[in-house]
Amino acid sequence: MQIWSQGQSEDNKHWIPIYDYPNDKSTSEIKVELDENLVSISNGYLKESYPSDNPGKRIDHWVMDKPHSSYLIMLGAGDYHIVKDNSQIVPVESYVYKNRINEGEYSFRNTGAMMELFNEYFDYVYPWVNYKQVVVKDFIYGGMENTTATVLNERSYYTPEIENDYSSDGLIAHELGHQWWGDLTTCRNWSELWLNESFATFCNDIWTQKFHGEDEFDYEMLKNQDDATRAQNRVGKFSIWAGNGSLTANNYSKGSVIINSMRKVLGDFYFKKSLNKFLKDNEYGIVETQDLINAVNETVNETSIGKDYKWMFDQWIWKAGYPEFDVSWNYDDERKKIIYEVKQLKPADTLTPVFKMPVDLLISYDTLKFVQNINIEGLENKFEIDFPAKPEFIVFDHGNHFLEKLNYKRDRIEIYNQIIKSEKPIDRIMAIRELKTYPYDNLILEVLINKLKTDEFWAVRYEAALALSEYKRDNVVKSLIDAYSFQNNSKVKRGIVDAIGRIKLSSGESFLNQLLLSEKNEYIISEVLKSLTKILPDSKYPDILISYKDTESHRHVIKLAVVQGLDSAARIKPDEKIKNVLLDIAFGKNIDARVRVESVQALVYFAKDDDVNQKAFQYIDWNYNPMKVALIKLLGASGNKKYIEPLKKMNEKTTVRSVNLAIIGAVKNLEK
Repeated sequence: MQIWSQGQSEDNKHWIPIYDYPNDKSTSEIKVELDENLVSISNGYLKESYPSDNPGKRIDHWVMDKPHSSYLIMLGAGDYHIVKDNSQIVPVESYVYKNRINEGEYSFRNTGAMMELFNEYFDYVYPWVNYKQVVVKDFIYGGMENTTATVLNERSYYTPEIENDYSSDGLIAHELGHQWWGDLTTCRNWSELWLNESFATFCNDIWTQKFHGEDEFDYEMLKNQDDATRAQNRVGKFSIWAGNGSLTANNYSKGSVIINSMRKVLGDFYFKKSLNKFLKDNEYGIVETQDLINAVNETVNETSIGKDYKWMFDQWIWKAGYPEFDVSWNYDDERKKIIYEVKQLKPADTLTPVFKMPVDLLISYDTLKFVQNINIEGLENKFEIDFPAKPEFIVFDHGNHFLEKLNYKRDRIEIYNQIIKSEKPIDRIMAIRELKTYPYDNLILEVLINKLKTDEFWAVRYEAALALSEYKRDNVVKSLIDAYSFQNNSKVKRGIVDAIGRIKLSSGESFLNQLLLSEKNEYIISEVLKSLTKILPDSKYPDILISYKDTESHRHVIKLAVVQGLDSAARIKPDEKIKNVLLDIAFGKNIDARVRVESVQALVYFAKDDDVNQKAFQYIDWNYNPMKVALIKLLGASGNKKYIEPLKKMNEKTTVRSVNLAIIGAVKNLEK
């Protein structure tokens, strides 16, 4: 039994008569009447709590005495246990379900340490009277950073047993980071949202750096780069500044990568000092990108007159895309010089600039390691570097500080050397990714299997497994199976299982079936089911999936694998047995909201069946907008024109844009 509100972007006006845009701030107060056995949560501090005139009720009076934007106002209530952390200068409280207290205590145990880190990193002490976070059911996002009162979804819970596969630390750090980036300083308009979201994402990255170390941080940044390139491929090329496009992973993952690139350009000292100046100059105010440019330039020019770093924002924030480089080198033995050439491909559109950036080269020969910084500017760049011998390998962008596409013209022996001899795991990983674009030979298998079995960093082993999946050969499958027994990290085991599935050869079937019997890890079992759907004949794998339909797992990963696999099967051949399972999951009791939604989406292949579209219409007012949207789309695919008028009437009563758009699309389909 609980309630919760959600304000961003402009939804608080539907329950509070209030100006609802981020560019104005005010203090706020809320009084709430609730059952005596429940607890409430809102912005600021609980000023008073007293009995109501209604028996069994009381009134809580919350006060937010510092200005914040209206979309950050929230109210929640429920039957909660409050986990208290008094290690900080302000109270830190986590509201968790009473039947999940142990999980709650474990999941939120690092919140105080995160606050300490951000206090120190930004040199700005947490600005509010307290910090509270509450877990709610069917939340529509991962979390929401309401001022002093963050809302989190149920997937925030985790235990030590599955921590290697999943942790909510990143989400918790992201939402806490917003208390500085988004709540203390708030974007003037939604086009400037990157000042909220990119920095909050960077907050969870620096928590990773502090808590797990540099190697984990480097790999997390690489995954953020992957998110950015996928977003560009999927939805198009947009700038991080959302006024030139739409809100995408650019505002989160790519933004955090660019912030890290700016840190590389400025150096840690000026970078941190600039962020501190930005927060102090704009505290409790509204901001835009120019304010951050001013903070950077004013900070740097305290000691270096005439510096202007607007160029960083021109190319990375207001423009779009990322650079593509053709890189090559040769060694002049007579002059003992490396001739290093970097050609930047001319942008094909006006959105993408010609980039400039200071890139580190790691030059390696035997025990000699040398880092040379080169400044790339313009389309043609040529550098002469003194070095006593022909290098065994040269790493471009040593440490992977920048997002770029690299066409590195070198032979594979140099790549092998980089994989085998690089000291930084991220440099080994980048070489592994480069190697998988080369045709198969026996040395590729030998080098990658060696890394998969012996590398000290799990992500190198994981990337080696995925690289091997490019080679559709039985001996590769055999080598992957053999390497499985060498692993003590479940994420690497999952990578091997994933790779076997991608290869799609029947030689992996027996091994995967054995894992279903022997493995206890829920995440590995989920991965096995996904891989079996890629290997087994279409007539065979649905029965295996269906046998796992009632299997409970953390974050429901096994049930999700079942639904996704049945979706694939139904796409090829709609089957009554599959339909009935999807109906049971979509409309069953005690089903996770995300699983419900995916089940409804998979039912689209049966949308013309009366039992399916009648069920969708019966539950069309489901009180969870993603589910409602999925049900509407299902009706839109039914071909039954009797749903047109009810949908139109529904559209007149809803204020939720995603629902409006779904109805418009469904009606359009039905009117064809």
